Amino acid sequence: MADLEEMIRARHSVREFEPDQPLPTAELNELIKTAALAPSAMNKQPLRYLVLDSADARTKLLEQASFNQSQIKTASSLVLIATDLVNDESTAFTAGNETPAPNAAALTLAGLNAGLAGMQLMLLAQNRGYVTNPMTGFNHDKILSAFGLDKERYIPLLLIAIGKNKEHGTASERKPLDQILLRR
Repeated sequence: MADLEEMIRARHSVREFEPDQPLPTAELNELIKTAALAPSAMNKQPLRYLVLDSADARTKLLEQASFNQSQIKTASSLVLIATDLVNDESTAFTAGNETPAPNAAALTLAGLNAGLAGMQLMLLAQNRGYVTNPMTGFNHDKILSAFGLDKERYIPLLLIAIGKNKEHGTASERKPLDQILLRR
Protein backbone atom coordinates (compact mmCIF):
# COMPACT_ATOMS: atom_id res chain seq x y z
CA MET A 1 0.00 0.00 0.00
CA ALA A 2 1.34 3.39 -0.98
CA ASP A 3 1.98 6.24 1.41
CA LEU A 4 -1.00 8.63 1.24
CA GLU A 5 1.07 11.79 0.88
CA GLU A 6 3.13 10.24 -1.91
CA MET A 7 -0.07 9.16 -3.68
CA ILE A 8 -1.53 12.66 -3.47
CA ARG A 9 1.65 14.26 -4.82
CA ALA A 10 1.92 11.68 -7.62
CA ARG A 11 -1.72 11.97 -8.76
CA HIS A 12 -2.09 13.74 -12.12
CA SER A 13 -4.97 14.18 -14.52
CA VAL A 14 -4.69 11.54 -17.20
CA ARG A 15 -6.03 12.41 -20.64
CA GLU A 16 -5.60 9.03 -22.30
CA PHE A 17 -5.82 5.58 -20.78
CA GLU A 18 -4.42 2.26 -21.91
CA PRO A 19 -7.19 0.79 -24.08
CA ASP A 20 -8.52 -2.71 -23.53
CA GLN A 21 -7.60 -2.80 -19.83
CA PRO A 22 -10.89 -3.72 -18.14
CA LEU A 23 -11.61 -2.86 -14.55
CA PRO A 24 -13.34 -5.96 -13.15
CA THR A 25 -16.91 -5.27 -12.01
CA ALA A 26 -16.28 -6.73 -8.55
CA GLU A 27 -13.26 -4.47 -8.07
CA LEU A 28 -15.14 -1.36 -9.26
CA ASN A 29 -18.04 -2.25 -6.96
CA GLU A 30 -15.63 -2.51 -4.03
CA LEU A 31 -14.05 0.84 -4.91
CA ILE A 32 -17.47 2.52 -5.02
CA LYS A 33 -18.61 0.81 -1.83
CA THR A 34 -15.53 2.08 -0.01
CA ALA A 35 -15.69 5.56 -1.57
CA ALA A 36 -19.30 5.80 -0.37
CA LEU A 37 -17.95 5.75 3.20
CA ALA A 38 -16.96 9.39 2.66
CA PRO A 39 -18.71 11.82 4.97
CA SER A 40 -21.89 13.45 3.69
CA ALA A 41 -23.75 16.47 5.01
CA MET A 42 -26.01 15.42 7.87
CA ASN A 43 -25.17 11.81 6.93
CA LYS A 44 -27.97 11.82 4.36
CA GLN A 45 -25.84 9.81 1.90
CA PRO A 46 -27.57 11.26 -1.19
CA LEU A 47 -25.00 10.25 -3.79
CA ARG A 48 -25.72 7.73 -6.51
CA TYR A 49 -23.05 6.22 -8.76
CA LEU A 50 -23.90 5.52 -12.39
CA VAL A 51 -21.36 3.26 -14.11
CA LEU A 52 -21.17 4.03 -17.83
CA ASP A 53 -19.09 1.22 -19.29
CA SER A 54 -21.08 -0.16 -22.21
CA ALA A 55 -20.36 0.91 -25.78
CA ASP A 56 -23.87 2.40 -25.96
CA ALA A 57 -23.32 4.40 -22.76
CA ARG A 58 -20.00 5.74 -24.04
CA THR A 59 -21.60 6.81 -27.33
CA LYS A 60 -24.33 8.67 -25.44
CA LEU A 61 -21.76 10.20 -23.12
CA LEU A 62 -19.60 11.40 -26.02
CA GLU A 63 -22.65 13.30 -27.31
CA GLN A 64 -22.89 15.11 -23.95
CA ALA A 65 -19.20 15.94 -23.58
CA SER A 66 -17.75 19.00 -25.29
CA PHE A 67 -14.24 17.86 -24.41
CA ASN A 68 -12.64 14.96 -22.50
CA GLN A 69 -13.30 12.80 -25.55
CA SER A 70 -10.12 10.70 -25.24
CA GLN A 71 -10.81 9.90 -21.58
CA ILE A 72 -14.34 8.74 -22.39
CA LYS A 73 -13.12 6.58 -25.26
CA THR A 74 -10.16 4.96 -23.48
CA ALA A 75 -11.00 4.71 -19.74
CA SER A 76 -11.66 1.27 -18.32
CA SER A 77 -14.65 2.64 -16.41
CA LEU A 78 -16.59 5.87 -16.17
CA VAL A 79 -18.50 6.71 -13.01
CA LEU A 80 -21.02 9.54 -12.90
CA ILE A 81 -21.68 10.80 -9.38
CA ALA A 82 -25.10 12.41 -8.94
CA THR A 83 -27.05 13.58 -5.95
CA ASP A 84 -30.50 12.10 -5.33
CA LEU A 85 -32.88 14.85 -4.23
CA VAL A 86 -35.49 12.35 -3.05
CA ASN A 87 -33.08 10.08 -1.17
CA ASP A 88 -35.87 8.46 0.86
CA GLU A 89 -33.73 5.39 1.54
CA SER A 90 -31.45 7.51 3.70
CA THR A 91 -31.25 6.70 7.40
CA ALA A 92 -31.42 10.45 8.04
CA PHE A 93 -34.59 10.93 5.96
CA THR A 94 -37.73 11.83 7.88
CA ALA A 95 -40.91 10.41 6.35
CA GLY A 96 -43.30 13.07 5.11
CA ASN A 97 -40.62 15.59 4.15
CA GLU A 98 -41.16 17.08 0.74
CA THR A 99 -38.19 17.38 -1.55
CA PRO A 100 -37.78 21.11 -2.18
CA ALA A 101 -36.20 22.46 -5.33
CA PRO A 102 -32.48 22.70 -4.69
CA ASN A 103 -31.31 26.12 -3.58
CA ALA A 104 -27.75 27.41 -3.54
CA ALA A 105 -27.06 25.90 -0.10
CA ALA A 106 -28.36 22.48 -1.18
CA LEU A 107 -26.27 22.59 -4.34
CA THR A 108 -23.22 23.56 -2.31
CA LEU A 109 -23.75 20.57 -0.02
CA ALA A 110 -24.29 18.29 -3.03
CA GLY A 111 -21.03 19.48 -4.56
CA LEU A 112 -19.23 19.02 -1.25
CA ASN A 113 -20.56 15.47 -0.91
CA ALA A 114 -19.55 14.61 -4.48
CA GLY A 115 -16.10 16.13 -4.01
CA LEU A 116 -15.40 14.14 -0.87
CA ALA A 117 -16.61 10.84 -2.32
CA GLY A 118 -15.04 11.52 -5.72
CA MET A 119 -11.60 12.21 -4.29
CA GLN A 120 -11.90 9.16 -2.10
CA LEU A 121 -12.77 7.06 -5.17
CA MET A 122 -9.80 8.47 -7.08
CA LEU A 123 -7.34 7.78 -4.25
CA LEU A 124 -8.70 4.26 -3.74
CA ALA A 125 -8.31 3.55 -7.45
CA GLN A 126 -4.77 4.95 -7.41
CA ASN A 127 -3.94 2.77 -4.43
CA ARG A 128 -4.91 -0.26 -6.55
CA GLY A 129 -2.71 0.77 -9.48
CA TYR A 130 -5.24 2.70 -11.56
CA VAL A 131 -5.19 6.33 -12.60
CA THR A 132 -8.15 8.70 -12.73
CA ASN A 133 -9.41 11.91 -14.20
CA PRO A 134 -12.30 13.92 -12.75
CA MET A 135 -14.47 15.68 -15.32
CA THR A 136 -17.26 18.24 -15.28
CA GLY A 137 -17.14 19.06 -19.01
CA PHE A 138 -20.42 17.43 -19.97
CA ASN A 139 -23.91 18.72 -20.62
CA HIS A 140 -25.37 18.62 -17.12
CA ASP A 141 -28.89 19.33 -18.36
CA LYS A 142 -29.01 16.59 -20.99
CA ILE A 143 -26.93 13.80 -19.47
CA LEU A 144 -29.70 12.54 -17.20
CA SER A 145 -32.28 12.23 -19.97
CA ALA A 146 -29.66 10.54 -22.17
CA PHE A 147 -29.52 7.77 -19.56
CA GLY A 148 -33.21 7.72 -18.63
CA LEU A 149 -32.85 9.39 -15.23
CA ASP A 150 -35.37 11.83 -13.75
CA LYS A 151 -34.11 15.43 -14.03
CA GLU A 152 -36.31 16.46 -11.12
CA ARG A 153 -34.74 13.86 -8.85
CA TYR A 154 -31.03 13.73 -9.76
CA ILE A 155 -28.32 16.34 -10.21
CA PRO A 156 -25.21 15.12 -12.08
CA LEU A 157 -22.10 16.47 -10.39
CA LEU A 158 -18.90 14.69 -11.35
CA LEU A 159 -17.73 12.17 -13.91
CA ILE A 160 -14.64 10.13 -13.07
CA ALA A 161 -12.64 8.17 -15.64
CA ILE A 162 -10.67 5.24 -14.22
CA GLY A 163 -8.14 3.01 -15.97
CA LYS A 164 -4.55 2.03 -16.48
CA ASN A 165 -2.26 4.81 -17.58
CA LYS A 166 -1.05 5.05 -21.13
CA GLU A 167 0.69 8.26 -20.13
CA HIS A 168 1.93 9.45 -16.76
CA GLY A 169 -0.46 12.36 -16.77
CA THR A 170 0.16 16.04 -16.45
CA ALA A 171 0.90 17.77 -13.19
CA SER A 172 -1.05 20.98 -13.07
CA GLU A 173 0.59 24.10 -11.79
CA ARG A 174 -0.37 24.97 -8.22
CA LYS A 175 -0.37 28.30 -6.45
CA PRO A 176 2.32 28.70 -3.79
CA LEU A 177 1.37 28.49 -0.14
CA ASP A 178 1.72 32.24 0.42
CA GLN A 179 -1.11 32.80 -2.09
CA ILE A 180 -3.55 30.29 -0.59
CA LEU A 181 -2.89 30.32 3.16
CA LEU A 182 -4.59 32.99 5.23
CA ARG A 183 -3.96 33.49 8.95
CA ARG A 184 -5.60 35.77 11.45
